[in-house]
Amino acid sequence: MSEDWEQELERVRSSVSSLKYEWEEERGSLQSDHSYLDSRVDRIKDEVDVLDSGHTELVDRIAEAEAHIAAVARQVQWLERRARAGAGEEPVVLDAVDDRARALCAAVREMYEQRDALLTVDQRARLRKTVAAHEQRVQGLAQARMDMVAASRTLARVPLESSEHSSAAMAFRIARNTIDAAHGSNQDQLAGRARNAAAALAEDQDTSAAVQPALLAGEKARGELETRVRTRIAEEVAKAALLPVWFTTVFGPLPDRKDPQEWLGDATDAVLYRMVYGVRDSVLLLGEQPDPDEDSAQCHQWTKLQRSVAQWSS
Repeated sequence: MSEDWEQELERVRSSVSSLKYEWEEERGSLQSDHSYLDSRVDRIKDEVDVLDSGHTELVDRIAEAEAHIAAVARQVQWLERRARAGAGEEPVVLDAVDDRARALCAAVREMYEQRDALLTVDQRARLRKTVAAHEQRVQGLAQARMDMVAASRTLARVPLESSEHSSAAMAFRIARNTIDAAHGSNQDQLAGRARNAAAALAEDQDTSAAVQPALLAGEKARGELETRVRTRIAEEVAKAALLPVWFTTVFGPLPDRKDPQEWLGDATDAVLYRMVYGVRDSVLLLGEQPDPDEDSAQCHQWTKLQRSVAQWSS
């Protein structure tokens, strides 16, 4: 029997030794594969770095080329203007104002000023949020008072040791905590803000109703002016007319190939601004910036248009 156990033990030892050998071989193979993959990853990272560097250089070269092309285009425009002016050609007047346009411009200016006196959409939303939050607090406080009264009545009529008494006591404490928290959260100050917000909304509503005729007349006048100016620009561009310097410094002599409709829309808005506010600057599209401290309707229009047209001169 002892001999059988020894033989079995020897077989087990042999099997363990064989498994250990196979495991060592497999581990060596895995380590070799891991080293190979590490070296591949390092090579790929190096290749990515080279590609990134090449891409950055290519982007920089493209930007330089575009800047050079833009500079050449401006020089060509200047030479063309000089040649055409030397031949006696006068630039077209895109912002001319006749008697009819003058009346329309006055209506548009009045619309801008009246509309500027109204609250913006964001301002109205903030004020309504203030009013709604206060109303919600008031409703919550009223509900807490009713809950406290109901709990007090329950506590007065049920046995002290009953589950109903425990539930009512819990409801009473919750309601009392709600009331205490409301009184400790600047309730008067919050109520004052809500009253001021409601008053501002009411005043804005009254003002809006009062200026509606001026707003409608201004929108109608702006629509007529916009059609006239858009048509004038399109016709002069189609005739390859000599456009004013203040126009071409921003928009160039031709519509943008990618988005001619947006180009024409922004150009129309810019010319309208010049007409409405009597801008006569021969170089600057929108003229000098109005005094921002005055917070005027003209200043708001200038700032909005300046952002819109910036894309065409970049």
